[in-house]
Amino acid sequence: RKPVLDFMRILLMDSLLNVPASSNTHLMILLLEFCPDDATLEQKKRYQSELVEHIMNIVLMLGNEDDTHLSSRDRESQRPEGQISTLMENVVLFCRTLLLKLYNGSFMGDSKVLIEFLADQIMMTLEKGRTQKE
Repeated sequence: RKPVLDFMRILLMDSLLNVPASSNTHLMILLLEFCPDDATLEQKKRYQSELVEHIMNIVLMLGNEDDTHLSSRDRESQRPEGQISTLMENVVLFCRTLLLKLYNGSFMGDSKVLIEFLADQIMMTLEKGRTQKE
């Protein structure tokens, strides 16, 4: 189980940083929608809840990287869309999907944790936006 989670973490980190947000084809969305056909409703909810928590941890880890390889590489990039903007777009996509899953009842986690995660993401976006303008 741990090697699979580690592999998924690597894939998710790479896709959050490098794959533009798309509601249909993004790896994160595909993983959140996948579940074996013979799984019970309870198993599907548990799988999706574990995956959501895993993605939230990855987003928090990537968002808290200040003056590391992510931000320094983004500054060197001459493209209008660097890794930070791609990450922010993907976080918005994830938050939108997370809210839908919460609304549909397909997430078994603590709703307080989700609300705190969303609030943290809003604050982080505001702070990063303010520092980029300066």
